[in-house]
Amino acid sequence: MLELEWKGVPLEHSKKWQDIFQLSPPSEGMHLAAACPVCGANSLFRYFALGRAEPREIQGIKVKGSGSYWEWCSRCRSFEHMSVWVPDWWQVDPLKIDHEKLTARPDLLDAAVAAA
Repeated sequence: MLELEWKGVPLEHSKKWQDIFQLSPPSEGMHLAAACPVCGANSLFRYFALGRAEPREIQGIKVKGSGSYWEWCSRCRSFEHMSVWVPDWWQVDPLKIDHEKLTARPDLLDAAVAAA
């Protein structure tokens, strides 16, 4: 089987993608219940990596500190990566991976999810 390359979310799906990730409740954890707007698979994931602990409240939302954030679909390999304030509800390291090895592409994260 040919492995697909990681790619950014296609522009025509970006609004729906953003809505899904912004509206998904913390109770869903890493694996979101919604189907991927790009391919229709139930393979959407999110992951926060805390870079610097600096607990505070920003616009009424409690955060652990600054860090990185990934959103991806394991099936079609669409993804987004950005710097964010890590929300207080996030379990700091549910995958127990080496954050030093993380890149913008969610290769390591996706492999860790598949192995869990």
